Amino acid sequence: MMNILLHLLDNHGLNSHREAIVSLNARAMQIETFSINNKETISSGASKIGGCPDLLNDIDWPSWKSVSLSFLCQINLADMAGFNCAEALPKSGLLSFFYHAEQATWGFDPKDRGSWKVLYYDGPLEKLNRQSFPEDLPEEGQYEEAGIIFKETVTLPPWESKAITELDFTDEQKDAYIGLLEELDESGCHRMFGHPAQIQGDMQLQCQLVSNGLYCGDSSGYEDPRRAQLEKGTKDWVLLLQLDSDEQVNMMWGDCGRLYFWVRKDDLEARDFEHVWMVIQCH
Repeated sequence: MMNILLHLLDNHGLNSHREAIVSLNARAMQIETFSINNKETISSGASKIGGCPDLLNDIDWPSWKSVSLSFLCQINLADMAGFNCAEALPKSGLLSFFYHAEQATWGFDPKDRGSWKVLYYDGPLEKLNRQSFPEDLPEEGQYEEAGIIFKETVTLPPWESKAITELDFTDEQKDAYIGLLEELDESGCHRMFGHPAQIQGDMQLQCQLVSNGLYCGDSSGYEDPRRAQLEKGTKDWVLLLQLDSDEQVNMMWGDCGRLYFWVRKDDLEARDFEHVWMVIQCH
């Protein structure tokens, strides 16, 4: 992986900043999907995107304001055991992700809390059962099922991040760096951990402020006097999951955007996924 990054730096004419850029790389788990034909089935508890989730029969399908959420994906954590980038995760169990079927929330309002859900199940997978779509779940919130394979990769900070702007790129070098990022991401942008492939700007500060009650749909949250104290916790947030728009499974986030699920390091260490914050960004 590092050889690939060094090769890309050379190809894009960024060797003059090679050491600084390499120091900013972060390993991520790239998620690649593959189609399932009508004769194939994904076993209960297996990693997948779309379809219906595997849950205990006595667990209700997650909902918000009495309306069922869409099932996005489930990750069998045993599939990621042994990969360095996923060492913060439990070595077994299942993480399942849900979000509002009509994309009514975008993560900039404290009132959005609850419109997404991350479930962590750490018991025997054979006790799980494939559920059926709830009757109130609209068709646009029922995604096609696809299998998943994982591949460890390298990621770099977004071009507008503070770490990159501090390198004082020329306009030509900035364009070259953007081209490098596009080449790194050309195989798809479903991933866990690493740097986000962000579209509209940094999200950690937004997660920190909104999850602590400040509205960030305009400048008010960022100008609030509480920001100074809260901002100290910005670096506590790490990218848990990034889901791209994906025609293969009929997922479209806003206008060709992405979903980003963020978790605090302490919560991740404690296996507490109740406080995960989600953000949508789109073009």
